[in-house]
Amino acid sequence: SIPTCQPTWLSELADSHVLAVTDVAWMGGNVEVTKPNGALDLKKTNECNFFASTAADGKLFFWDIRVKRDPKKNKFLWYPLYKINVGRGESS
Repeated sequence: SIPTCQPTWLSELADSHVLAVTDVAWMGGNVEVTKPNGALDLKKTNECNFFASTAADGKLFFWDIRVKRDPKKNKFLWYPLYKINVGRGESS
């Protein structure tokens, strides 16, 4: 049987893929995604805090697993740090 995994964190619908996720890739311990330009910086660290996801909606998202808490709303915020629209690969 296939084991099921329950989510730990969920992003808001507006900050999520709208079609099925097709791939997830961990960025490794030496990569840091920075805002606002989405640059990939190489840093010496043993932590692996970033991953990228692609989906059938044609979007590539970069995520930071370090979830932040909004002190004013007392809720956790999790959203992609950077989004790239790469297209859906459909030909006309």
